[in-house]
Amino acid sequence: MMAAMNEDREGPAFLGKPVYDGGVLKLWCSNLKTLEWLKTAVPEIQLPNGDTLAVKNIWEIPNRVRCGILLPERRSSQIYSKNPKFVPYEPYPAAVKPLTPHLHKKNTKKSKNHMDINTLVSQMSQMKTSLNEYKPRTKLLSSNSTSDEKGSQNNEMQEKIDSLIKENACLQEQLKQQVQDLEVQVQSLNDDKKHLANALLNSAQHLTTHQEQTEWLAGQCEVWRSKFLASSLLIEELAECKKLLSEKTINLQQAVKQLLDERCRVQDMMKCTYKGLYSLHEKWLENITEPEYTSSKLFNRPIADINLGAIMPHSTNILDLASVNLKLSENLSKDVPKQDISHLDDLSSISDGEKYAEQVMSMPVDIKRGNDVPVNALVHHAYNNVNVTLPVASCVHCNGRVQLL
Repeated sequence: MMAAMNEDREGPAFLGKPVYDGGVLKLWCSNLKTLEWLKTAVPEIQLPNGDTLAVKNIWEIPNRVRCGILLPERRSSQIYSKNPKFVPYEPYPAAVKPLTPHLHKKNTKKSKNHMDINTLVSQMSQMKTSLNEYKPRTKLLSSNSTSDEKGSQNNEMQEKIDSLIKENACLQEQLKQQVQDLEVQVQSLNDDKKHLANALLNSAQHLTTHQEQTEWLAGQCEVWRSKFLASSLLIEELAECKKLLSEKTINLQQAVKQLLDERCRVQDMMKCTYKGLYSLHEKWLENITEPEYTSSKLFNRPIADINLGAIMPHSTNILDLASVNLKLSENLSKDVPKQDISHLDDLSSISDGEKYAEQVMSMPVDIKRGNDVPVNALVHHAYNNVNVTLPVASCVHCNGRVQLL
């Protein structure tokens, strides 16, 4: 009876601190009587908004009861009471305030691992004192059971920790292998990068040399194009010269042929003349040797004055025949009086062949400058074939055309 009264005098007993979780206020009761007292006392509490509290029994353990007080949801009527209000800012017209950016400072989170040792010791001491204050007075059996449970829990936790340590070691090994693989890949990528850089440098140098060679070849093409145009113009000029020389050669051949014909005829006539003069000369010599003829007054010239060694020609060309005929005529006409032959000076002294030959020889080989139209057409054709723009006039004296100087 006294024990019951003492319990009534003591009032409700709670273990530990209450915990608020999801609208439920959780706490530990020391006995069932405390739970019954909560169930009867809590519903009588009225809140200002008219809600009532309720007690829910979570589970029961010998000498301990865990219960929860259901709290009403906290609703704020001020959230929905205000109407939205639009206040214009810049750059809108009639703005109240200028639109200025707010500088947000980065909140650096303090690491929990760098706590002060004194604060940590004080917290641990407070936790120990709170546990000692609310430590229940349990019997020996309950302490044995709780110690067994704690031992089993410790064993399970130790096994889990060992398994986690093994998994952590395996993961560390895998991480090391992956890091090594990544290092190998990075090294290979660096080597590839170096090779690509060298290849790019070589290709750039090759392109530079190729461009220089292309420019040199372009210059050579221009040079050879100029040479080709010059040779084409020279060929045109040589063709014109060949044409003129061919015509003059043909004319000279005809003149030489005509002169040779006349020479042959002159040679034949001189041979006939030589025959007549030689016969007369022989007859004249026979008459000179006769005594009656030598004693006559008409031929009183001595024989020593007669040129008898030049009456035989060395050859039958016109020069030898002419010289022999001249000697024969001189021997025959020494005692004959000379006749006046001045009328021969007015006659022509050249033949038709000689006249034609002189006419051909007097014609000079004159290379006349032809029209510039074919030359310009050739230049335009050469430039159009290579798709090169025509040369433009660079001064007042240039007209953009290629002319033969």
